[in-house]
Amino acid sequence: MHFMFRLRKSSSKLTLVACRDVSCPWKLRAVKYESSDRFYITKYHGEHTCGVQHISSCYPNTSSKTLGAYYQERYVNGKGPSPSDLKDAIFVDFNQNLTYWRSWKVGEIAKAMIRGTHEEGYALLEAYRHVMMAYNEGSIVDLKVDHKLNFRYFFLSVGAFIKGITYMRKVIEVDGTFLSGRYGGCLLSAVAQDIKNHIFPIALCVVDKECDASWTYFFEQLRHIADNSDELCIISNRYLSIGNGFKKNLLSLIIVFARITLMKICARGNRYDVLTTNIAESLSAMLKDQRDFPIIGLFNHIIRKFAEKFEERRNEMKSVLTLFVPYVEKNIRNNMVVGDTLRVHQLENNQFGVVGHNKDALVDLDLNACSCCQFDLEKIPRPHAMVALRLSFGDGYGSSIYDHPSPFYKISTYLVAYEGTIHANPTEEK
Repeated sequence: MHFMFRLRKSSSKLTLVACRDVSCPWKLRAVKYESSDRFYITKYHGEHTCGVQHISSCYPNTSSKTLGAYYQERYVNGKGPSPSDLKDAIFVDFNQNLTYWRSWKVGEIAKAMIRGTHEEGYALLEAYRHVMMAYNEGSIVDLKVDHKLNFRYFFLSVGAFIKGITYMRKVIEVDGTFLSGRYGGCLLSAVAQDIKNHIFPIALCVVDKECDASWTYFFEQLRHIADNSDELCIISNRYLSIGNGFKKNLLSLIIVFARITLMKICARGNRYDVLTTNIAESLSAMLKDQRDFPIIGLFNHIIRKFAEKFEERRNEMKSVLTLFVPYVEKNIRNNMVVGDTLRVHQLENNQFGVVGHNKDALVDLDLNACSCCQFDLEKIPRPHAMVALRLSFGDGYGSSIYDHPSPFYKISTYLVAYEGTIHANPTEEK
């Protein structure tokens, strides 16, 4: 390893050099023999404390470890440069023409310095599990190994996720994404959508492979979090192992799940306006550059990301003064305007017949239902329901409309869902 130095003194009898960094203790002092032209070292302090930023580019044989330390900052936030890009950077900075393989090795060393190695990640999982449970009250963290102590599954649901899911719509989307690290594996996830259609995480699980056994384990853990009731709706892609694992755990929802996987529909009263797995796929896309991270680095990245999102979403809504989130308030006003153009007549009690808005409809205000299905689906009074409310409560019906949207759309509900604090692993990553 070669560092840049400065010449502090040079004469015919004395040479004194020191590190270019004035705070570094490295220095060398040499004195000339009286009987010859040769010099001998009288004092030498050989330890550098200045860091790799003072490596000299004048030497073409800098070690891979030193190069990794020099470029490690480029890998902090994501994937970092490719081996080809790193090869070009090393040639410019150090006048070294590395092979592709050695450039890849330098990148691996740099990533290990930032996030640790894959082997270290798996070895520390049990300690990581205890730390996460200690710093995040109410969390469910579980590690499974086989009889040879080889890794099988690692499941994590932070206490703030578990608390917040109570205030989400009863629609859960599950998906799996393959990991590209040294040992492969798959990240299974369960997420919900908040009332602004943001990703709300519920549970994450790294498994050795995606199969019936891994999805069965995932749903075994998920049943401790999700409310296993007729109101709950699960949406997934058509991967067969998801269905097999689901049937062994959430039996009351087999029919609903079969409808979703085979026909992409489910009970209108349960799924709101959520029908596809786009939100789960968005989580996979969010982790595109982190799929090769060691397992602890991957979980820490996800947890830190959602800790930031929780705080950001809380702050966004704290200053809003309306009862419901802004886009719902806007929908309500627009539906009132359209409803004023429709004709309505009362049938009996709180049932009304409505004419117009593309089709005739029957509205039942007691059940918050409409034959057009939009009220049932979105849980927000649509134009048919608005004109029924106007007839029922008169021209001053404005305040009555706030009794009929789902409470999940209220700002107070939104803030409670995000009030939990998320703590990432407090130990330092390498």
